[in-house]
Amino acid sequence: NMQKITKCPHCGSDDGVCIGFNVSGMDYYKFNGMFDGEDITGSYRHNKYMMCVNCGKRIMTFEEFKRDYLPED
Repeated sequence: NMQKITKCPHCGSDDGVCIGFNVSGMDYYKFNGMFDGEDITGSYRHNKYMMCVNCGKRIMTFEEFKRDYLPED
């Protein structure tokens, strides 16, 4: 059983990790400029690496994070 990382191995911060993602969608507006809703049309595409929120260095891949840190569905 692997030891889970609890702080950044680079800077020692325990603030957490972040990851960028892209998603496709459409925003709808009325002709008077009023917002009229949003459709998310694609799936989330995450970047490859989880980064420290403090120093920005790579800590692990998103696949490792999903496997070892996220709760089971």
